[in-house]
Amino acid sequence: MSTFLTGKALESEIDDIIWEAKETLLIVSPFIKLDEHFKKLFSNPKRFDFLKILVIFGKNENKVSKSLSKQDFEFFKQFSNISIIHAPKLHAKYYANEKKGVITSINLYDYSFTNENIEFGVLTEHSKSDIFNFRGSNNIENDAFNSCMEIANENSPVFIKRPVFTSNKFLVTLNKTYVKSEVLLDETQRFYSFSLKKKTTTKKLSDFPEEIDLNSTDYKRPVRGHKPEIKKDIKPEIQREAKTEPHKFKFNYNKAKDSSTEINSIRTEEDLVRNLCDRLNKSFINKKFKPFERRRDDWFAKCDNFYNGVDICFEKKRITFKFNLKKDELLLLYNNWPYDMYEFDGFKYYWNDPYRELLVYRDDNFDWSDNNTDRNKDKKYYEVISGIIEKYRKLSNK
Repeated sequence: MSTFLTGKALESEIDDIIWEAKETLLIVSPFIKLDEHFKKLFSNPKRFDFLKILVIFGKNENKVSKSLSKQDFEFFKQFSNISIIHAPKLHAKYYANEKKGVITSINLYDYSFTNENIEFGVLTEHSKSDIFNFRGSNNIENDAFNSCMEIANENSPVFIKRPVFTSNKFLVTLNKTYVKSEVLLDETQRFYSFSLKKKTTTKKLSDFPEEIDLNSTDYKRPVRGHKPEIKKDIKPEIQREAKTEPHKFKFNYNKAKDSSTEINSIRTEEDLVRNLCDRLNKSFINKKFKPFERRRDDWFAKCDNFYNGVDICFEKKRITFKFNLKKDELLLLYNNWPYDMYEFDGFKYYWNDPYRELLVYRDDNFDWSDNNTDRNKDKKYYEVISGIIEKYRKLSNK
């Protein structure tokens, strides 16, 4: 459901989004200036310490304090689970929590809210019938949220802070206790100094964990080891197959056709997607990928119910997995999901919100030179899809 807003109604909805956020809070605004009213909204004492906050601001690359003052930056740094991203070309404004979002013209700037500027916005909310139906041609909220996540992952993080938990692995459901928070990245000094020409971090938002488990082996003291021997004669796809037990679907190596040596007569985006669908349908037995036009000339390869309620969609730069489960089942799956972003060779994936899709991207640091044919690419797709479906099957008992 979408509602046009302006004036006090727009201001009130943005206040509600910040105040009522319990799981996720997304702030996208080129210019941010916080007065006491905004600070009180962010500091709602009723919410949990591990509310996920993502702040994206922009402009003024040579003097970022004009976009976000160091004083306000320090205010944001106090929260337990926060990511702050600077996107120099940002001009869009968007505010969202786990229930609703506003696409608008107004910055999170005290002057804009107190001087009655003429501002517009569109509010989108989840109804009970569509809370799990994020895929669709008219789903403005989902498109806006995913576009903001792409912006966050394409630009440099300035500050990353994550909660540390202890978990009881002997319980049927995951029981987590908040211990503290750790700063994983802090570029404040460089960012607000006159030495911006110094090289910033090469890491992206998706390179950082969503949270830290104190009981995890990743949190133990590192032990120096010897450089592992690289065995060039063992193909990655053979290693992956040994780890993944087959069940209701498998990769058809005989039918997977290498079209990279054929004359390329494909011209349109629709033709490229139809070609991808043909290859996927030859590779994955008894699965049906179909071309899907979300908007005009915006084509994807989509397979509904690929495996027991899991929809898979090949978009331009990523593969999305939508888990069609009840809300409590989805939250349980999310909390128990063993998360390793670089688990699958050639890809990195993240799942930032239990009620949104799991997203898979190609890892640009991976050497794709040996996998530049359609046949080899399809094998890599098989590896990551089968691996994620296998984890879903075990954790959901589907």
